[in-house]
Amino acid sequence: MVGSYQLIDQQGDSMPSLKALAVGVEKTNRKTFATLFFAAVLTVFYIFLPLVKAHAQGAEDVASQKQVQSLLSEANKAGGDLGALSNVVVRHFAIGTWVNAILGKEAKKFSASELAEFKRLFPSYIAKQYFKQFGGSNGVLGEVTETRNVRGDILVTSRIPGSGRTFTVDWRLRIIGGKPRVIDYTTGGISAVVLRRSEFQSKIKQSGPSGLNDFLRTFISS
Repeated sequence: MVGSYQLIDQQGDSMPSLKALAVGVEKTNRKTFATLFFAAVLTVFYIFLPLVKAHAQGAEDVASQKQVQSLLSEANKAGGDLGALSNVVVRHFAIGTWVNAILGKEAKKFSASELAEFKRLFPSYIAKQYFKQFGGSNGVLGEVTETRNVRGDILVTSRIPGSGRTFTVDWRLRIIGGKPRVIDYTTGGISAVVLRRSEFQSKIKQSGPSGLNDFLRTFISS
């Protein structure tokens, strides 16, 4: 009898053990599934995210190329018409970005009216500079030759026929408001923004904001 009771006790004790084992297996399966699912999601993420980024970047590169080619075409048609060329600058350049980069801390010295006047004059100044540098093409259209990415911006290289020579110009564009806009251009290794910043800030220190605006007016009308 004692042996029988011991057997029953042993069998009774085995039932909770089987249940615990089943629960443990179920938990393990859940953890394994969760781990595998998470791993699969990460795999998809790391495989397809670069492809999505590459596609988006490719679209931005194409848009930037078209923007520069359009700029060259419109500037070529404008010729020496400063008003038309100024409109080309407004359409394709990020004027606000240029103004902020060029004036820097010196912008604090401007009154509201002086700053508004500077922003009004600036596109015509850039247009006049463009014509002085590249206006001798005799109707020959420049061309885009290369596009690459630089620190989140797009650099579009073009060749522009000028007076007696062909200029290689690197246009730096940034996506602003969903569209590529010119934020700088470099020719002969010289950045237009850096050059203007040095020149303009020097004039501000010498003759103040009004003196700089007078300089722009004189240059535009020359």
